[in-house]
Amino acid sequence: MNNPENIFIKAAVLCLALILGAGAAPAVAAQNPKPPNVLVLLGEWFGDAYFPLAEEIESRGWTMKRVGLDGEYRGCYNKKRDVALRSDIVIKEGLDLSGFDALMIPSGPQFRKFRENPGVLKFVRDAYSAGLLVASFCVGNNTVRDAGLIDVPYGPALFPEKVTRIKERVLIGPRGGGPPPGDGFESAPIKEVCDAVARELGRESVSNNASAHADKAPLSLEYIANMGVLVGAGGTKVLIDALFDKPNPEYRAPSPETLEKIMKGEAPYDGVKLALVTHNHPDHFAAGVAVRFLESRPEAVLVVPADAAAELRKAATDWTKIAPRVVSFDLKPGEKAMRDIAGIPFTVVRTLHSGDKESPMNMMVLFEIGGRRIFHEGDSTGKPEVFQGFGLETAPLDLAVLHYWFPLEPNMSKYLQEVFQPDHIALGHLPIRLESDAPGKIAMVSKYFKDIFLMLPGMPGKTFTDLSPAQAPETERIKVAEVISNVIGWAKTKNLDLFFGSIAQDEDYISVTPGARVIKRFEDVKKNVPFWMSPDFQYVRHELKDLEITFSRGGDVAWFFCVLNDINTYKGEPASWENTRWTGVLEKRDGRWVVVSQHFSFPQSD
Repeated sequence: MNNPENIFIKAAVLCLALILGAGAAPAVAAQNPKPPNVLVLLGEWFGDAYFPLAEEIESRGWTMKRVGLDGEYRGCYNKKRDVALRSDIVIKEGLDLSGFDALMIPSGPQFRKFRENPGVLKFVRDAYSAGLLVASFCVGNNTVRDAGLIDVPYGPALFPEKVTRIKERVLIGPRGGGPPPGDGFESAPIKEVCDAVARELGRESVSNNASAHADKAPLSLEYIANMGVLVGAGGTKVLIDALFDKPNPEYRAPSPETLEKIMKGEAPYDGVKLALVTHNHPDHFAAGVAVRFLESRPEAVLVVPADAAAELRKAATDWTKIAPRVVSFDLKPGEKAMRDIAGIPFTVVRTLHSGDKESPMNMMVLFEIGGRRIFHEGDSTGKPEVFQGFGLETAPLDLAVLHYWFPLEPNMSKYLQEVFQPDHIALGHLPIRLESDAPGKIAMVSKYFKDIFLMLPGMPGKTFTDLSPAQAPETERIKVAEVISNVIGWAKTKNLDLFFGSIAQDEDYISVTPGARVIKRFEDVKKNVPFWMSPDFQYVRHELKDLEITFSRGGDVAWFFCVLNDINTYKGEPASWENTRWTGVLEKRDGRWVVVSQHFSFPQSD
């Protein structure tokens, strides 16, 4: 760890320079990058869409090479099989793919031939492992599936209505063309696929493109302690550097209450699919805590560097029970590995630890969940050159978790602005004694970044949607509808956390029922808990009909109307509200929607 006092002395000088206009300048426009160099996979019975694809690639100024098996091959239908092609590059073992950016797999019944050839499928896997973007469309998606790059059942999910990034560096596109009654290739999504490839490779401006975030799930961030965070998107949650309890007293540790929630899988730590440890230091990792996590959460996988795995083995009472769920990386400094773990694509680079130390093994990681690219640097040296090798400069990055002093050090600040350019930067590893001084210093440089913030004790969870105004209402409408439903539906499993998380837990909450009682605050809600949790009270089903949701102009308040059927029993007898008129108001607080006011009534007969 670099000396925090020295860093803050440098920060003071830098901040003064910024005030005088001589410090780190706003990011300059990047130079035009080199046009993509793409491979197009072809074989016997290739589709006619190849020809407009080749024309589109040429019109964009890209470089293209055909890759396939040796010998001639011909097309399938409309070209009457009178055009014979040969591969510019023949598939063989150990083929050098350096210098190529993408592998494109067009449509055509050639996929049936590829399916029967293990060498072709291995080539597709090798291309992906070599870091190439893989893009396909129509029945070409079958080849991506057959190669094992995606696990998608045959059907609509395999042929989306628009080009979709299904995982990091894998794009699949819709159907198009085909033999009669199809139109051959006229409706093939050639331009759409090339546009998506360009965006993924960073060859076109993404930040100004309103559709850039269209396929991304909201990204959530919960700060735990030091560099420990929980991130989630698209239903997948990853815990990073949070399994420790006794760090250097200079830094904060997760509270016992937080660790207990993690072990029990209580919200927001429910559904954690994978936990990650960047290095074996007590302010990031404790073997005993990690073993307890694996024993408590049998569904979770733990990713660690090799030296941390050795500590786990020592700490485990029965290593054989947890070993299958421990994935370790044994890399040399500067070495990179790419691997899919629990369905999540990971890129890992080992770096020297802060202070240029070889021990412990530090892993910088890049992974993708819910269409969101997330980077965590562990405890690196903070030198721009160690960040190379991830492709961070060619594809958009949604969230980077970094040391608090990175934006204050001139060289690193320049790199973050001009190359790295994350949408959101979360700053951690802040010593306790600097928690009062750091916010002011970060505030002085914040204008040079899209979004940058310190992770401090008590920080509420954050949710990043990054949607354009046109996209936001529909996405928020879905969230609001889910919260409204949870106010009733929690009773199905008697999940009080779900219920309490759906309403305002303060003096603002008010609920008016058809009876005489009015619940005016959250404390009054708790008085009903014994009744609801009693085995005499049983949920049967609920239904929301004619749900209407309206948003305020500011977008942080919503009100609704629906007709509710809430079907329950009490001591075996019906205890239901049917055809109940339900209105209410929700407010968005700390990125989460909660009901603050609601009113139930029964219609009176005329």
